[in-house]
Amino acid sequence: MVDKRETATRHVLEHIERAREALKDFRSDDISTEGVLMRPHFQGAALKVAREELARAIAIIDRTKWGWQ
Repeated sequence: MVDKRETATRHVLEHIERAREALKDFRSDDISTEGVLMRPHFQGAALKVAREELARAIAIIDRTKWGWQ
């Protein structure tokens, strides 16, 4: 039987990986010569996806009984 902590850890890592992938979509080279974001809607969307994935990872960590708490 798989330990619930192992399953939780796997799910956390999956969410972290999706957050990393979303951040790859935030292109820092899409900044104008004036120093302004050129695609703020797309860049904001990438950040929102990363935020949601991180929130899910945090929620898993918070609700998991890790045994030393």
